[in-house]
Parts: sequence; structure tokens; C-alpha cells
Amino acid sequence: MIKKILMIICLYVLSCSGYTQAINESASSESAIQAVNNFNVDSYMGKWYEIARLPTYFARHCQAPIIAEFSRDNDDIQVKNSCATVSGDKETSDSVIYLNEANLAGDGRLVGTAMPSWLRWIHLGRHDYWILYNDAEYALVATPDRKYLWLFARVESPPLKDVQRILNIAKKQGIDMSTLIFDYPSYYME
Repeated sequence: MIKKILMIICLYVLSCSGYTQAINESASSESAIQAVNNFNVDSYMGKWYEIARLPTYFARHCQAPIIAEFSRDNDDIQVKNSCATVSGDKETSDSVIYLNEANLAGDGRLVGTAMPSWLRWIHLGRHDYWILYNDAEYALVATPDRKYLWLFARVESPPLKDVQRILNIAKKQGIDMSTLIFDYPSYYME
């Protein structure tokens, strides 16, 4: 009986991971979104302020400042996210981005997970995070299905013209900006 239960659990986990991979491959191949091909891992490290995002369930309680800190750990990027909440508390979460040879050669199509570290070995919960733009001061990240988008800057109050210029990159790639949330309300889209 125990062997049957373990077999069912193993088959379920394997089928889910295959299903997730098939969805990710499908989204990758059908998407018109173009990730950068000159991604520099080292320039991505450090502290970033979230300037704008499309709505996400996991950031529903967050308000500025929302900070993402990236640090290199061998072939991975460790990510520590933190934000103030509406109630005045501080929320934090940790995630990891898995690097491969293509990423180290400039491919901006990254894969990461925010699953707890003890669950990461099963490959469930991995998602594509594509870098649409990255320089020393800004990073624009989206999912290939266009559901999620984040604009990060090295400072909390970057020039409005830069914010609009970079968000137009996402707009040109077909991302719906009508529900965009600005962490600093003085920013807007034209």
C-alpha cells in the first residue's frame, strides 16, 4: 500500500514538472517578446528600487519602497525582496535565479523560483523572467506571457523621461500597460 502511494506521488510530481515545462516552452516559442542578448550578469547585481509593476498577487500589500537585492552565488543569483506594507510592517521574500551558459554569454531569458529552498529541487514553481532592458541604472523585466512586468532603477526617483522611455520598450512588445502600478505616484504614462 505504501509503495502504491509513493508511486502515485512520484508520478504526480513528474507529470506536473513535465506539464510546467511544456507550458513554459509553449509560451517561449509563441511569444513576440524579445529578451536582450547582451545581458551582463555582474551589472545586474546590487540594490534596485521597483519603480513600477503590473499587478501581482505576492506584492498586493506592498508599497514603496520596494527593494530587490541581487547577489551572485556561483551559478545562481540570490534575490532578496523587501517592501513596506500598508499596515506598516516589512515583508521579505527570497528567491533564486538559475544561470546557465547562455545567460553568462548574454542571453537575457532567465529562469527563477520563489519556492522555499527545501522545495526547489523538484523544479515546480520555476518561471521565466526575461530581461527586456538592462543598463547600469535601469532594468525592465517581464514574463514571456506578458502577465508580469517590473521596472527597476538604482535610485528611488529616476527622471520621468527615462521611466517613460524604458516603459515604452514593454509597450512596443505588446505588453498591456493599462493596469501598471507606479510605486511612486508622481510617475505616469502618456
